Formats: sequence, structure tokens, C-alpha cells
Amino acid sequence: MARTDSIDSRGIPSPAVSASHPPAPGGLWDRLLARTPARPADLATPPAGSGLVPVPGDRGIPLVGKGIHFLRDGPRVQTELYRRHGPVSWTRAFGMDVVSVVGPDAVHEVLVNKTRAFESGWREIIGPWFDGGPLVMDGAQHLRHRRLLQQAYIPGAVRGYAAGMAADATAAIAQRRAVARVSLLALIKEVSAAMTARTFLARPFDAEARALIADVETCIRAEGAPLRVSVPGTGWHAARRARARLLDYYVRAAPQARIRDGEDFLTVLCRAADAHGDGFDDIEIAEHMVFTLIAAHDTSVAAATAVAYHLGRYPDWQRRVRDESLARGGAPADVAIEAVPTLDLVIRESLRLVAPSPIYLRRAVRDTDVLGRFIPAGTLVAVGSWATHLLGEYWPDPERFDPERFAPDRLDTRTQRLAWVPFGAGAHKCAGMDLGTLKTVALLDAMVRAMEWRLPEDYEPRWRFTTLPVPSDGLPATVRPISPALIGAVPQG
Repeated sequence: MARTDSIDSRGIPSPAVSASHPPAPGGLWDRLLARTPARPADLATPPAGSGLVPVPGDRGIPLVGKGIHFLRDGPRVQTELYRRHGPVSWTRAFGMDVVSVVGPDAVHEVLVNKTRAFESGWREIIGPWFDGGPLVMDGAQHLRHRRLLQQAYIPGAVRGYAAGMAADATAAIAQRRAVARVSLLALIKEVSAAMTARTFLARPFDAEARALIADVETCIRAEGAPLRVSVPGTGWHAARRARARLLDYYVRAAPQARIRDGEDFLTVLCRAADAHGDGFDDIEIAEHMVFTLIAAHDTSVAAATAVAYHLGRYPDWQRRVRDESLARGGAPADVAIEAVPTLDLVIRESLRLVAPSPIYLRRAVRDTDVLGRFIPAGTLVAVGSWATHLLGEYWPDPERFDPERFAPDRLDTRTQRLAWVPFGAGAHKCAGMDLGTLKTVALLDAMVRAMEWRLPEDYEPRWRFTTLPVPSDGLPATVRPISPALIGAVPQG
């Protein structure tokens, strides 16, 4: 952990900063990128008489800036910028100026957005896969859609989804045959897909459901595609066709969902209405369901994989979680996080150490500032959740896996608002936070009941950042069945 207290070139004190990060990966690309020289510069000159100061930072490599660095390890880039320049800094990435915001105070200003100076910054980055979803909406449109969507996330509805997903997770694992080595990432994807079918596709996990989930995976892979042209043979083209199939499925499914008496997410969303009785039309339903389907699968896979990694690395904690789950007898963890307090602690700490959403993107809609540093209109702002989770000022010994720092009798998590932001904050805070957490709980609870797993000796994952962070090698593990529900053959990689 490093700590600096500095005064910048204008004589303005920079905040004392400290941040931690795991050791840099040792690949050739990473060694070359680590050797690139700093090119310090200010972002823009503040208006005369404003009392604001420029955002300091690093222009990065000519033409590409620090774009390649971000693709390799975005949180590390933000951590280094924070160490050198404080909570508000900037760099360039593939021709775009990007302000990096790290630390609770700066995060609060941008995400809570009391001055309404920021809007969603995802549109140009993630492509069309989330068009029609709340992530890319702002203002009155976002408010209307958010209020209708919220009706599908009320506690009673969420408990119903969670109960079904817990049963589906248990069944999916029970149907597998035992093998000695698996890719935990592939296993988690398979179980997540089975849990997703009934709740979000309103159908069993049959051949059509598998094809639709494959389309979801195609869209997810395209989010980080460098070649964004719809030419046959490219991932971008394949993803556009996949999204069209998903939209078509939901446009066809919505009319039936409106008239049936179901408790799946699609049916509940089709029934959502405002005070005037107006709800979503079929196209809006389809767009929201595609957004929800992609987010529900992708985010929960990333979260569950981070937890599975830490449970594999720390077998004592895995044993504690398993003992707690087995002590409930045959009852699945389907309705309340209170049923699995130890697993809850592990999930919270795992999401701190490996945030499933490492950044939140916003764009300045007008000239503004964050902590007194001037940000011109149109500038992209990357709010660093993962980097914030590793700040030594707020997290004692931040690199250490310590789930009990979230225990009620510990004060670590109450030292500062928004030091822990795995689900965002403000108007764009994840509406599916509770449902996503319960899905992760149900998946991990089913796993620990059926198997124990160990990671290879001295294993260190290389987290992939072209999509949500998961180990690039698939998280290989040695498993041992501990119940009649046996883990099946899931290919590694």
C-alpha cells in the first residue's frame, strides 16, 4: 500500500491517497505496458473566475492513450491515476478523454448527481445490446421506465423468483455426473442459464431456452469487440443477429404473458402499469427483457465466479459456508439472505475484491466539476467502483480477504458512504440488486451443498476485462462430490 501527500504545480494540495492492487500480471503485454512513460497533462483550462482547478492526469500512448491498459486491467489504471493525481484525474482511451473518479466523495458527486450534470455514458461503449433498457436512459424517460420496472422487483415478486431459481440450481447440479476437474466458470454459466430460463424466459430449460441463452452469450462477448462493423463473420454481426432473435422471442411471448396467471419476471412485467393503467407495449417489453436477460445472466455469473474463487482459495471459509447451508437440512436458500449469514459475508467481501461492475460510465451534459476540478461538457466519466473498494483509507488491509469486516460488530464498512458500490448509487442504482444477490446466493448455496472444490497450488487468476471480470482461464478446480447431487462434466476454458 502506497500513501502520498502532495501539492500540485499550482500549489493546490492534493488529498492524501492510498490504494492497493494485486501484483501486476507477468505477461509480455503487461510488461510492455508497464514500461510506457507517463505523459502528464491537464485536461482543460477552467473558466476564468470560476475558482476551479484543472483535472490532472496522463495522456498515455499517442493515438490510443491508455485504452489498451484499460482493456487489460481497467481498475489498475484507475488505481495508478488515483495514486499519482488524487480522486479526480484523466487520461485518453482510443481518442476519448476519460475522467477517472475514485473514492467515496467523488463517487457520491457523480452517481448521486444532485446537480444533474451527468447522464449515462454507456451508449457508445456497450453498443446496441442494451438499447431500450434503463442503463442508457435519462430524465423523464428513465423515471417512467424505472417506476414501471420497479413493480417487477417488489419483495414478494423477488421471493417468488428466488424460490424458483433455487430449485432450478439444485436440479441443474443434481443432473451432472461427477468428474475430478472442472472449469468453475463454465459450471456457473451452465447453472445460471438453467436458473434464468424459468424466471426470465418463462419456459423450461429446453433446447429453445439453450439457444436463447447462447444468443445472450453472443451479445455479451460483443460488448468489448474492437471491430464494430456488421459484416458477416464478425462477432458484432453475430451479436446483432442474436439480439434480433431475442427481441423476436419476447415480442411473440408478450401477448400470451399479458393474459396468463404467471409469477415469472416476464409475466409480472407485462402486468406492470401506472396510475392511469398504462404499461409497456410489446416492443418495450421485449427491449427490457433482453436487457434484463443479459444483465441477470452476465452479472450473476461474474459475481458467483468471484465468490467461488475466494471459497476455493480459502477452504476454511468454504467449510463454514457449507456447514451453515447443510445445517438447514433440505431447505434451499430461496427467500432470505438472513438464512445464510456466513455466505452473505463472503459475497460482500468477494464483490469488494472483485467488483462485478468495475466501472460506471457517465457523461457530463454541461461544464461542471467534481471536488472542485473542472470537467468540460461532453467528457466521459469513469466511476471506479473496484478501485474505490481497494482504498486503504476506508478498508484496513484492503488486499486481505476478510469477510468479517462486513459483520455487524465491525466498523470498516461504515467509515464512509459509498466506499462499497458494487451496485452503483443514485437514480441508476441497479434495480435488480436484491434479485441478483439472491440468485448468487441460490447458486453458491447449491454448489456448496453438492461439492467441495480446491484451486491449483499457488493459483492466481488473470481477470478478463473485455466483458465483466471473470478468470480468463475459466477458473480450473479440483472437485469432490459430497452428496448424491454430483457435479457433472463441464469442459474447462
